Amino acid sequence: MTPPHPASQGPEVLLVTGMSGAGRSTVGKVLEDIGYVVVDNLPLSLLDEVVRLHDIAEGDRRLAATVDVRTGVDSEALHAALRTLRRQGIAPMVVFLDAADDTLATRYDEVRRPHPVEGATVLESI
Repeated sequence: MTPPHPASQGPEVLLVTGMSGAGRSTVGKVLEDIGYVVVDNLPLSLLDEVVRLHDIAEGDRRLAATVDVRTGVDSEALHAALRTLRRQGIAPMVVFLDAADDTLATRYDEVRRPHPVEGATVLESI
């Protein structure tokens, strides 16, 4: 993943989403390492408020948020959040992470944590 060029015109807002187990937390840590403020598992309904509180228009120009199914993300909620930011002159970038189902299942088996979407097996949850 290549983040927007630091010399870009406007504030940088990244929304990192994707499959549970595909690496959102890892990407969040990398973004922190390169200077982003990262909010993990942010409900989309709070995105506008976090951007406002972060004062992104005034100089803290690099904000990333990870969002996932546990916070009720669906395509309409995502599109609404993006429209709200665009009306404020912010052009957010969405990064969707994915991995093969067997890779995701292996990751859940290794950490022995339940998948956030309930199913009889990890593969059914994925």
